[in-house]
Amino acid sequence: MSTSTWYDEGPQYLFIVVLVIGIILALIIKNPIISYSLIFLVGAISGKSFYKRNNMRSFLLVMVVVGFFIGFALADTQTNWKLLLLLYVVGGAIAFNLYKREILR
Repeated sequence: MSTSTWYDEGPQYLFIVVLVIGIILALIIKNPIISYSLIFLVGAISGKSFYKRNNMRSFLLVMVVVGFFIGFALADTQTNWKLLLLLYVVGGAIAFNLYKREILR
């Protein structure tokens, strides 16, 4: 029987937890503008974390945030999932570039 650590299996469990949180938030939020704004901010958080920690831990963090996005996009019936994906990517790219150019610290 092998022992596993939180670093090995933790992101899998955290992915499921944030997936469920995304589904719950999508069911609670009924306003599309708030939904689009939330996804843009989640993308910006992903871009910031990817810039700040440009290693494997950053990848795991981005995967957890992607879990939130997937849960949110699956359960949100008020918005277009393609636009949600676009806003997520644009938010991440803007935040990454702002940190890369040292406009934000």
